[in-house]
Amino acid sequence: MTINYQFSHSKKQEILLLISEFFLLIYELILCLPLSIKFKHTLKKINKKNFLFILGNGPSLKEDLKKIKKNSQLFVVNTFLSKKEFKFCKPDFLCCIDSMFCANYNRLSAGVKIPVQNTFKELNKVDWNMIVFIPRKAKKIFESRIRNDKVKIITIPSLSYDFESSYYLKFLSYLKLPPPKINVSIISIYIGMIFGAKNIQLLGVDTNSIHSFKTNQNTNETYTDYIHFSKSRNDVKKVKNKYKNRKANSMYIRLRREASIFKWYAYLSIMSKNLNLILKNKSSYSLIDSIER
Repeated sequence: MTINYQFSHSKKQEILLLISEFFLLIYELILCLPLSIKFKHTLKKINKKNFLFILGNGPSLKEDLKKIKKNSQLFVVNTFLSKKEFKFCKPDFLCCIDSMFCANYNRLSAGVKIPVQNTFKELNKVDWNMIVFIPRKAKKIFESRIRNDKVKIITIPSLSYDFESSYYLKFLSYLKLPPPKINVSIISIYIGMIFGAKNIQLLGVDTNSIHSFKTNQNTNETYTDYIHFSKSRNDVKKVKNKYKNRKANSMYIRLRREASIFKWYAYLSIMSKNLNLILKNKSSYSLIDSIER
């Protein structure tokens, strides 16, 4: 199913994408391919276990945690460490690609500021070896906020363009080039593949934000009824933007970005076949339709 995943809705569209994205492909090969080769070399020394569990932030994670096998490696994302009830997990890896981690705290909305601050506080308390993966541009900020010898920081490469052509996507997957920084779980899966994990299991990767997209019926302002895995369904946050005094994204932007996320999950599924590794979505509830259950 995945190899033939539907990326475009017509042959005409595919031809137009092949033409329009050609020079962007050349640009990315020149810029990103050397960085991805260097990144793979950096990850060679990472110890690997039989299972790598990647934990998303979806509401289903609270129930899914019991599926984690003993002596497995754990890969968590974003503000996972700020949630007190989950500190016992002692994850091996953390990925933070969101710009909120590099922003001045005073620019962040209250609902975002506290989890971000607490994430850095917990990273400075970590008493086990942990690797934190971040974008290259975030390195100075993270190094200034983390003073802990147990935490190793590794920067990750990424495509700068969000390709649409199915031919180019399949070509890039054979070269093992990284996805763009569009979703932290996607980047985490890619990292697990590149450092050599042979059995990757996804938990709490619901990818169902679309159900939370709302539009104010009086003002047309869009927002998200956000539910984090550490909260109950009765504890819903209305999120307009992560930053103070910034206009909410249009519904078109929200939906287009969400659609792109599904495309890059399909890309990773193709990559997993190329690498002959197991990639399974064990989330209790998930909208992803390209990764085996």
